[in-house]
Amino acid sequence: MMDSLEMLEYTTILQNLSDLTHTAAARERCLALRPVKDLALIHQRSHFIDEAARMLDVSAPPLTSLAGVEEALPLLLVGGVLTPRQLQSFASFLTACRRMQL
Repeated sequence: MMDSLEMLEYTTILQNLSDLTHTAAARERCLALRPVKDLALIHQRSHFIDEAARMLDVSAPPLTSLAGVEEALPLLLVGGVLTPRQLQSFASFLTACRRMQL
């Protein structure tokens, strides 16, 4: 299968996709993507892609609000204290989430 992936320039496609991400975690997930043979999983992922495309047709999500949230989230999970800048990042993120729900 690796020969086929090389012919399709799969790593180049993944790199191009990862360049479009807004967070380090999303970038890592893109680079770790591998083809799957499980038909049920393919259908599930196709459904998610269709849903995301419909959301993008309505409006573009404010992805810039993700900045700063990624580094602060682990602190929250262990009960840490956030800086004012991190709190502001979370406020922006939560505001963006609320807008996306409307």
